[in-house]
Parts: sequence; structure tokens; C-alpha cells
Amino acid sequence: MEDSDSFSLYMNDIKNIKVLSYEEEKYLFENMNSKNRKKLIECNLKLVLSIAKDYFKQPLESLTPIDLVEAGNIGLIKAIERFDYKKGYKFSTFASYYIKLFIVTEIYTNDRMIRRPYYYEYQKSKNVEEKIERVYSLDETIINATMNNSDVLGAFIKDESINMEEKIEQEELKKIISNALNELPSRQKEIIFLRYGFNNENPKKLEEIANVFGLTRQRIKQIEKKAFERIRDNKDLKNYLNY
Repeated sequence: MEDSDSFSLYMNDIKNIKVLSYEEEKYLFENMNSKNRKKLIECNLKLVLSIAKDYFKQPLESLTPIDLVEAGNIGLIKAIERFDYKKGYKFSTFASYYIKLFIVTEIYTNDRMIRRPYYYEYQKSKNVEEKIERVYSLDETIINATMNNSDVLGAFIKDESINMEEKIEQEELKKIISNALNELPSRQKEIIFLRYGFNNENPKKLEEIANVFGLTRQRIKQIEKKAFERIRDNKDLKNYLNY
């Protein structure tokens, strides 16, 4: 009863909030500050509610509708932090990806009533394998593939975007990998950048890198291996692969 009352109060609180026009939304993103950020959150709470309602019929044991809405609101905040209005995306489409992501993660992490059938687990494991392959398949085929040097991080990811959600997911992965690379010790980072042609350079062979550092080919290989171990241990990357 208390949860029902809380949800009713929440619905009442947001019912009169005005939805932003495209021009208003763009202005707020162009002039981002704490006040405009708050307005962006408030004016998109109805979007979160509309998406969360799709999950209310799930046979949940411990989570309530307000729990799902709160998870979606966290996703909304994440979307506002990540959104780049200059790319021309519609914010509601962009935000929907993160809202759904956080709601589904909340359900499958914190509600024990959900029992996923075998085919779901199989598909989930298959998706994770595909994601891992996309991240770590730095073989000669990927390295030698024609790619835009201004966006060489795309070498980590097969550019097979079909819809907006997939495109957003790929951009999210690129950001995660970029951050993971920047967290490497300087020598490991430099070797990875030389090895795979980052910073608009051509990929170099192990022998060439060994000559640059005055080390053996085997030692460069060892450093490269340690670098990828660090990348695999990156918290954000692990969260992405486990989703």
C-alpha cells in the first residue's frame, strides 16, 4: 500500500511538467549548467515513466514500479551526461537506450523472481561472446582493414550499426575503451598505440616497436599482453560485457 501511495504521489508530482520542444532542449544542452541540467532531468521524467511502464507487468518479487522508475531516472541522468547535441541525435531516442539499460539491469540484478529461460541465457552468453570478440579481435584482418584514421578506435568495433540503439552502444563502447587505454601506464599505452596505429599512425610490427624502445620482440609482446590484461580488468568494460 505504501509503495502504491508513493507511486501515486510521484505521478501527481510530474503530471504538470511541460515537455521540452526540440529548440528548448537544444538550448539547454548548448548552455549546460546545474540549473539547465536539472530542467533537462525534470522535463524528461515523463519519458522515463512511459518506458518504465512497459516493465510493470513483469512478475517482480521485490521491486516495485517506483523502483523501476528510479532506475530509469538514473539512466536518464547518465544519458544527459553522455549526450552530444552536435551529432544531431534526437535526445529522447538517445536517452531511451540508457533508461532501458538501467531498468533492465535493475530487474535482473535486484529482483530474484525473474527466472530467465535457457534460450535467454544462451542468447545473453552469445551476445557477451560477440562483444568480447568485437573488443579483442585485434588480428591482422582488423588491423589491415580499411578504416578512417581519424576514428581509429573503431578498429575495436565492427561497424555494423543498424539502428540508433546499436549506434549508441558502439559509441559507449568506444568511450569505455578510450578511457581504458588512457589509464594504462605510459609505456604500455605507447606500445598499444604504435602496435595498432592510433593517433593517425600506421600500425607497426613488433620488430619495429622493439627497435624504437631498444627491447626484444618478445619483451614487447609481453608488455602488450599485460596492457590487454589491464584493459580486460577495466571496471566499466567488465560492466559492459556482463550486461
